[in-house]
Amino acid sequence: MSYRSSSSFTRVLALACTLASVRAGLAQDAPPTTIRQSELRQDALTNLEIVVRPGEVIESGTILLKDGVITAVGADVEVRLIHRS
Repeated sequence: MSYRSSSSFTRVLALACTLASVRAGLAQDAPPTTIRQSELRQDALTNLEIVVRPGEVIESGTILLKDGVITAVGADVEVRLIHRS
């Protein structure tokens, strides 16, 4: 292989790589224009045996969570429709 044919091969390879990268770039989605607001997550864990301290247990208890933070614990906690159980 001569120097001239090697140089031509390199140019063709570079052109092919450039075209492939341009084509891949055209297939991408446009970046979002706004920041998505996170949804407030509210969960309910029901029918639990909750150990308050040694010797004190709540049977059939419920724990309510709001974005991963415990908001209520007890046997008579009201679970509203907004909570996922």
